[in-house]
Amino acid sequence: MTTRRHSPELPPELLLQSSHLIAAMHRPSRTSVHSRLTRLTRVLPVFVWGRSYSFSDNFVNDLLAGLTVSTLVIPQGMAYAVTTSLPPVYGLYTSIFPPLVFFFFARSPYQNIGPTAVVSVMVSQVCTSAMTWLKEQNLLSLQASGTEALAQTVLKTEYAEVVMLVTFLVGIVQFTVCSLGLGARLVTLIPDSLVSGFMASSGICVLVIQLKAIFGIAVQQFDGSFSLILTLFDIIKKLPTTNLCSFGLAVLAYIFMLAIQRLERYLSVHIPRWISNTRSVSSYVSLDSESIIPKKPPAPVTDVILTVLLVAFITIFFDLPNTFGVETIGPIPSGFPTPTLPWAMLTRLPLKTVAKLILKILPDCISLALICFVTTFSISKTFESTTHTPDHASANDHSQDLVAVSFATIGSSFLSAYIPCGSISRGALLATQTNVTSPVGSLVSVFCVSIILLFLGSWFQNVPLSSLGTIVVVALFGVLAKIQTGFALIHEAREQRKIVWEEIVAVKHDMLRRSACTNGETRWLLDAEVEDQRTVQIDQADLWLLRRKFVGLHREVVVWWVTFLTVIFVDAGSGILVGMVVSCLFILIAQ
Repeated sequence: MTTRRHSPELPPELLLQSSHLIAAMHRPSRTSVHSRLTRLTRVLPVFVWGRSYSFSDNFVNDLLAGLTVSTLVIPQGMAYAVTTSLPPVYGLYTSIFPPLVFFFFARSPYQNIGPTAVVSVMVSQVCTSAMTWLKEQNLLSLQASGTEALAQTVLKTEYAEVVMLVTFLVGIVQFTVCSLGLGARLVTLIPDSLVSGFMASSGICVLVIQLKAIFGIAVQQFDGSFSLILTLFDIIKKLPTTNLCSFGLAVLAYIFMLAIQRLERYLSVHIPRWISNTRSVSSYVSLDSESIIPKKPPAPVTDVILTVLLVAFITIFFDLPNTFGVETIGPIPSGFPTPTLPWAMLTRLPLKTVAKLILKILPDCISLALICFVTTFSISKTFESTTHTPDHASANDHSQDLVAVSFATIGSSFLSAYIPCGSISRGALLATQTNVTSPVGSLVSVFCVSIILLFLGSWFQNVPLSSLGTIVVVALFGVLAKIQTGFALIHEAREQRKIVWEEIVAVKHDMLRRSACTNGETRWLLDAEVEDQRTVQIDQADLWLLRRKFVGLHREVVVWWVTFLTVIFVDAGSGILVGMVVSCLFILIAQ
């Protein structure tokens, strides 16, 4: 028979201490809670600036900024979707879902991501090449379609699936780069000359693509190297078949936009003068922060929305599609799209074909990820350094915007939106023409586009594609002006090369003269020898810096023109990669 041993009873004070200790062990510490909140605010900056956001002081300015930018993003979104060879409604999707995701992860108030011209033309090139390869492999579903109309519908559906797959891969590349902490570092390694040359060449690509819509002609689809040149030759060849009505609407849209812009400039100059004559200038300038009147002049973007409404009214009134065969946007489906898997088309392909397809489009996806990073990073860094950014809106962490772009891109691929990117035109509009204080401004534009998609889509279905092409071309004027940068770099390099070369020759001459004097004389003082060695070291350092500067002058010119010509004659993805390789080679030479 065993006896049970009784544990000695603990004193009440020790039992109370032990109970408190056990409760403290199960209770989360303040340090752990604070660290979790810190991690959450790093991922979701909306919890940082949202806590200090003043609804009474800032919402009115953000509301006006959102209404202003929405008048630009609606027609641009539809036009850029056509550039991507997608139905215009995809441009509206890209103007809604990516900015909505971006709102929770971003800090900059000047970012309005969505469809852009450069990314649209790159997506069109990549996906057209992929579709051509799939057609050569007999992997498209055209055999199952009985009529030509049904075949075109199936082809457009599969093309949209390829676009969503490319969008998803671009988002994965962006997220991988950000996860490794290489986003901001990678962007800073890309020289400005590469970005400028790429933007100028991409502007020409977009211009050539829009010409077929402006003239209303059908152009053969080319793929591979020299596809842009062949497309331009085909457009020139088919100019006699121009739809004069479509071309006339494009010219009318341009003239009307030009007239509205000049009227806006006239009013922006004379209305403040009239206001200053009716009341004292001091009272007008010293408006308090709670005033609903913006401190900056109204943005001149009403020309775009008014032009769209004018050409749509003319098209409806004269029944131009049925009378003269004018091609319009067509029916815009109301409502939001059903979420789909971006890799849905891969499930219908053999495993070997899936690997080959991904390897084929992956280099272009990397180029697209780089361009989105460079553009978005440049907008945040430029506008926040040249304008006064509210304290609650940004913490000077531009890499956070890159993380937000990666999440927005991945989310877009599930919601029928293609690759979003920071827009230079819309970013400049928010920074210079509005008093936006936070990302709430872009959120307001999301609600405006959603209202158009849900209730007012029928208002835009009769807009001619030629007029949308004109809107895109007008928006490209600033990008096409970058072509002058290439010639300016050549001129500047010629002038600076002479100056730097003369300095190099002068330093070499001094070094040779000093070495000759040193060899011909006998030095007896140790101090003199040390001073001579220091002088030689300084001369060698100056010579190394001058040589590096000489190589740098040629680097800017060569990188700009290599990138420009590669994009024109090959494709956009190759242009970026070749430009980066040439830039790295110059850096190695300068070392």
